[in-house]
Amino acid sequence: MSNCLLVLPKYTTHLGDPCIYPLGFMYMSAVLKKRGHTVKVIDYNLGEHELEKEMEGMDYVMSTGFEGFFNVLCEIGDTAKRRGVHSVVGGYMATFAPNEMLKHFDTVVVGEGEMVEHFRPGVIHPPKPDINAVPWPDYDGFNVEEYHRIHVKTGFGRYMGVLTSRGCPFTCSFCAHTSKFKVRDLDDVFREIDHYVDRYRIQTIVFNDDTLNIRKDRWMKMCEGMGQRYLKWGAALRADLLDEEMIEFAQKCGMDGCIIGVESLDQNKLNRMNKRIKADEIHRAMELLAKHKVNWHANILVGFEWETMEDIQRELASIPPAYKNNLFGCMVYHFIGTKNGATRLISDAEVAQLQSEFAAQAKAGGKAYDVPYTPTHLGDDTPNRFSRHGV
Repeated sequence: MSNCLLVLPKYTTHLGDPCIYPLGFMYMSAVLKKRGHTVKVIDYNLGEHELEKEMEGMDYVMSTGFEGFFNVLCEIGDTAKRRGVHSVVGGYMATFAPNEMLKHFDTVVVGEGEMVEHFRPGVIHPPKPDINAVPWPDYDGFNVEEYHRIHVKTGFGRYMGVLTSRGCPFTCSFCAHTSKFKVRDLDDVFREIDHYVDRYRIQTIVFNDDTLNIRKDRWMKMCEGMGQRYLKWGAALRADLLDEEMIEFAQKCGMDGCIIGVESLDQNKLNRMNKRIKADEIHRAMELLAKHKVNWHANILVGFEWETMEDIQRELASIPPAYKNNLFGCMVYHFIGTKNGATRLISDAEVAQLQSEFAAQAKAGGKAYDVPYTPTHLGDDTPNRFSRHGV
């Protein structure tokens, strides 16, 4: 059996962010342990580490991440090569830029990595896993109690992230996925949640699915199961697949808040994003949420390659006054696997102006998770080559 070092770089986003837990990495940790490997995690969000020293005695060094991690990933891979330790990378950069990652890592895993049993050199395309058969994420290895301490201190409480599905059946131009859409058996999801309650005294579940309400029958069964557990919970939802019965039942069953995929209230812009939704459907969903006093928020994406500053200001000014505290401006950023944000009609100064305005609005609204997702270097503020918007 092998000694594996998993390296989680430092984020600049708040540690209370509902998506802060690196579930993909935690799944891999659980799989490695199940196969008998020794796993050690170093997490730069919880403290500083001497990377080369941590590599001593290790057979594999593994990392993952979006474009914001690019410089960090390169350093991890290059350091492992200098130390003579086999390096492995997965996630978005491995999936969408495998040849670039192969310059720095020995093994590049494209897509989902649970089925990889031998980390041979080169680019690996593993078979798709049965997501009902993979072990639950390894929270123990990621010092979850320290995260809970931070979350309680900052008012977020003790929560866990749970995935009931992977991927998304839609193909919005600003988004990318490393997995085709597939769902877990809800009985297994409930067993996972019960385990977290028993072991970690969890108060809230954050469903990290890209979209939880794809099917109404599954939604109603999920709500029923959560209601039986008397837990608070939240999720990301698609507006056109939400109706009044679903909202009412979810509230009765503990839903404490939700994120809605709005992105824009302009039909032409929605069409250009390939959102496959009608603006009227979004308005209807917002009206239902307001009617039932649901705590919700959504982003208005701006900075697309076809938008002028006048276009952006006009759209932001057109947000209905009733939703000023629910709809937050958010800059769209280009990252590998997506089609938008690579070029802009607005200047860098205008981008900076909008970012400042959005940050102030998010802070005023208490939305720490509206800060763009831009991980830093290993503990410092080294500029990143890429960044990812928070949608």
